Amino acid sequence: MKKMIVVLLTVFFAFAATASADGGYHVVNPAGNYDLRAGILCFSSTPCDVTIKLHYADPYGQPGTLVYQTTRTVSGSYTELRIPVGYLSGNYITDFTYSSYNCTLDNVHLMPTSYS
Repeated sequence: MKKMIVVLLTVFFAFAATASADGGYHVVNPAGNYDLRAGILCFSSTPCDVTIKLHYADPYGQPGTLVYQTTRTVSGSYTELRIPVGYLSGNYITDFTYSSYNCTLDNVHLMPTSYS
């Protein structure tokens, strides 16, 4: 019985330590330079690290080659991130991972800054 409780607690804390994730699918047309803009909601005053990945989308809509990655620290109830990701053309998938369950994605867009 004790062994079963230890196993259950271990599994619980292993899942509790993992971060939550969000993301989206984006079609970039026309080609050009883009910024990734994302609104992050936080439900705690504790700062949260957000890892943002931008992948090419494969023909099946799954993440392919990693194009861009960064980690930003957010705090407060709402943070708007503006991240220059450079020249894009085609289909992309964004992936957001948080260091705590207190943060979540409100919105994400790839916004053009210039066209080629």
